[in-house]
Amino acid sequence: MQITNRLFIRYRGNAGVIYRCTFDQRNQRQAMDRIGLVHLKTREVKTVAGAQITPDEHAEITAWVEQRIGQDRADRDVDLRKLNDHMNLTTQWFLDHATDEDTLRYSEDLLLSVIDLRNTLIRRRAQTQERLDAPAAKTPS
Repeated sequence: MQITNRLFIRYRGNAGVIYRCTFDQRNQRQAMDRIGLVHLKTREVKTVAGAQITPDEHAEITAWVEQRIGQDRADRDVDLRKLNDHMNLTTQWFLDHATDEDTLRYSEDLLLSVIDLRNTLIRRRAQTQERLDAPAAKTPS
């Protein structure tokens, strides 16, 4: 009888649900048992129902977390580039094609969104600049 085990981790936004998959090739049976949850931000693994995670499984979970974090960053970068392109296309559409009715229908929500984004960006840039300037201020001249 040959039984093999492997992990399956289902992505769930800010975490991954960890399953131990057992394949019994002789009886052609497969089982998926939920054994835990891994939080992407903290990398904390919480087991359920008294499950024990082996060192090899822990290494597999760690590798999955690192890959997922890298993928999320890459996706976010693409999304932000697309957002910038959409904003530029929206500007051009208003300049070239929007009717008076279109302008009245869409401008209020767009203006509120842009104002909110602008305020957030200004605040974050100021906070970032303060953090970057702080070490320089502590260094003796």
